Amino acid sequence: MAAFRYQLPSHGLLQKRPLIVKGEDMDFERFGSGFEYDLIYASAVFLHMPDKLVWVGLERLKPVNGRIFVSHNVKFCSRLGGDECRERLKSLGLEYIGKHTHDSLLFNHYEIWFEFRRFK
Repeated sequence: MAAFRYQLPSHGLLQKRPLIVKGEDMDFERFGSGFEYDLIYASAVFLHMPDKLVWVGLERLKPVNGRIFVSHNVKFCSRLGGDECRERLKSLGLEYIGKHTHDSLLFNHYEIWFEFRRFK
């Protein structure tokens, strides 16, 4: 609800008609087939999921020409170690770009976002 009430309107994104779905298995076939993602925004999502499921999600949702932003932490990656994480991301066709911070609209602090993208 926070996305529809605050985040999306504040960035002028409601006209894009985002679809927000709650699920526990990272099965995105309910969206249909042939969809390509240009932006994936995971706000505190991976924080509350087992590492194995996060990697399944990254594999299934990797954007074709876009980016993935993950908030709060990337423990699913740091628990593996730098080299192993890079190799695992590489096997999915993804690379880690870096950290960004921005002022949170929902909380009274800055948030850290970790950016990933497809290899160019």
